Amino acid sequence: MFGHRENQGGQETIIAQGVRVEGDFVSQGSISIQGEVIGNVKTDADLEVGQTARIEANISAKNARIAGEIKGNADIHERLDLSASARII
Repeated sequence: MFGHRENQGGQETIIAQGVRVEGDFVSQGSISIQGEVIGNVKTDADLEVGQTARIEANISAKNARIAGEIKGNADIHERLDLSASARII
């Protein structure tokens, strides 16, 4: 699942550490967030929330691996992996 990401349509989006995105974020491909997102995040594929990531909104994904912080609801359709550093509020 995460070693080889399921890219529907071959797309992968990376929000790097130090980057802040405001507004709803929708993708058909995998998303890796290492920075900050203020707004809803939705993907039909895999979502990775890195240890340095911070999301203030709801997330929706097929599969998710969370190591950072989410302030909102998580709607994960298949598999959810939480690391010891994960915080969901």
